[in-house]
Amino acid sequence: MDVPDEIIFYSNGSTFAPVIVLQADAEVIWTWADNTTSTSLTPTKDYGSAQLRQNRLKVTPWSALRRINIGYDAGDGGTNTIEFVNDQHISLVENLNLVAPYLKEWCSSYNDLISLDLSNFINIETIECYLSRSLQNVNLLNTPKLRRACFEDNNLLSLDLSDCSSLEDLRGAVNNYSTLTFPNQSDNAWHLCLRDNPQITNQHLINDISPFPKIAELWIWNTNQQGNLIIPQTNPTRTVSISAYNNHFSSIDFRGSLLNVNAGGSVNLRYNELTTVDISGCIQIKKLDLSHNMLNSEAIDQILKQVDEYGTTNGTIDLRYNQPPTNIGLVSKANLENSGWIVNTDLGTALDELNYVSVYINPSNGTILINIDTIPSDGVFLSISNIFGQRLLEQRIYNNKTEWTPNQIQGRLYLITIRNKKRLYTKKIIL
Repeated sequence: MDVPDEIIFYSNGSTFAPVIVLQADAEVIWTWADNTTSTSLTPTKDYGSAQLRQNRLKVTPWSALRRINIGYDAGDGGTNTIEFVNDQHISLVENLNLVAPYLKEWCSSYNDLISLDLSNFINIETIECYLSRSLQNVNLLNTPKLRRACFEDNNLLSLDLSDCSSLEDLRGAVNNYSTLTFPNQSDNAWHLCLRDNPQITNQHLINDISPFPKIAELWIWNTNQQGNLIIPQTNPTRTVSISAYNNHFSSIDFRGSLLNVNAGGSVNLRYNELTTVDISGCIQIKKLDLSHNMLNSEAIDQILKQVDEYGTTNGTIDLRYNQPPTNIGLVSKANLENSGWIVNTDLGTALDELNYVSVYINPSNGTILINIDTIPSDGVFLSISNIFGQRLLEQRIYNNKTEWTPNQIQGRLYLITIRNKKRLYTKKIIL
């Protein structure tokens, strides 16, 4: 039975115990599946057994309704000012448009909804759908006041945020969309999390962060991104965390960002394909991880020089599994270590690839062949890892020729590292 002037919640549990919050005086009437009623803002209906049922809500006037809560536990950075409500096992909500002009908060974490239409909810500020793994579709058109949207660990097939110009906090990790649409500008966005969405096909989705000048937490690891990552400005008051590891970025330019030396700052782009890095003037950085990239010795020297020029103390830098610094870079490294920094780089003189080592793929069987012209009597250490940071092989070898067969489930990009006490060689192989 569809009653057009009531919101209908289809519950699947043995009980139904939602919470609604008013912003003005109103008359509230719940009508349960057995036709009993309640006027409570926090009702509990015990049906005695799990079954699909209709639960109807009418609020007169609808403009008095501020919040609907059918599941919430402050998951993934939510506020404790919203009451905690257990998952109410709602699979469908009808006539929700009745409160489109008025509702400010919607909470349906853990529920069984497949689709959620919040279009034209012109006053909605908060959407909480944490761990709603059945949710595939959400409509956010004309939601100009939306500030926090939590769709963490859902199954969204698409996400259009183009009308969310007030967005501050997006939680969109672990979904199923191939791309998404950001608002053209969101001056107060401080948290953007899209991590662990390797199925994204738009590899340039996240390149220029200038539309988000207050960004403080950019968490985009494992999102299949490539090209240049440009962050010209970050939040002037918050701790800043840029975490974009396990991608394919080739360069970063963070000039103008990370300027608050009194707040913490971390940058993590390990396991990318970086060849160029500009972090000059980013004095807020206290933790820098650019390991497992494609940085040559000149680039390593430049990074060490840039950080040395900050004039700060007691940070950490990891530049391993690139080429080692030259004597020029070692001067900056020593300066930093004298200022309390922990600096990890590869050591020694880089091996000449043409004269000493060759790594190539055997096209007949897909194996990786490693030839070393001259190998010392005590051998060399061979390490092979994939783009996800997994060490697939670690052993000391004594033969000039080594053949290794990758497993397809381990990925397509591999980092080959050969080292002894004085020398280092690294190469990336893409099958």
